[in-house]
Amino acid sequence: MPTRPQDRADTAAIDAWLARVADTAPQYVYFAQVDGGPIKIGVARNPIRRLAQMRTGNPAPIRLLGVIRGNTQTELEIHNLFAAENVAGEWFEPSRRLLAFIEATTKRQP
Repeated sequence: MPTRPQDRADTAAIDAWLARVADTAPQYVYFAQVDGGPIKIGVARNPIRRLAQMRTGNPAPIRLLGVIRGNTQTELEIHNLFAAENVAGEWFEPSRRLLAFIEATTKRQP
C-alpha cells in the first residue's frame, strides 16, 4: 500500500538520530503491540524478558514489533514525537506514521 509523503519516515533524520543515541544506549527501546491494538513504547535492558512479563496475566496476544538501542531519554523523545497518538501512558495508537517509524528504525539497527 503506497504511503503519503507525510507518512514516510525521513531516513536522513532517523540516521542522524540513531547515530546520536546509539553509543550512549545500554538499554533498548521496544515496540510491542497487543493483538492489533495499541502499541507500547517502553525501555528495558532485556526486551524479551519484559515482553514475557507483559504477557503474564494478559489474555490478549502481545507481539514484539521491534527494538532499537536507546535509553529513557530515547524513549521520552519517541513518546514526544508521537504525542498525538498517545492513548494512555506508554500506549499509542498504531498510526501509519508510528508503524512507518518502527519499520524504518528497527531495520537500521546493526
